[in-house]
Amino acid sequence: MSDETIRLSRQELHDRVWSKPLWKLGPEMGFSGRGLAKLCARCGVPVPQRGYWEKLRFGKAPQR
Repeated sequence: MSDETIRLSRQELHDRVWSKPLWKLGPEMGFSGRGLAKLCARCGVPVPQRGYWEKLRFGKAPQR
């Protein structure tokens, strides 16, 4: 893992969090999925609810 710092605006973080599951995105950003969720909570960035990605996968309209 590199020691490179990633800087994102709140909107960029929001867009990334809603683009893929936290457990996949976290390691890409140097966090665990839970660590990324905690960072989002501190920054006031909402994250998808449990089951969001499965509902999306099966064509159901998940709530945001």
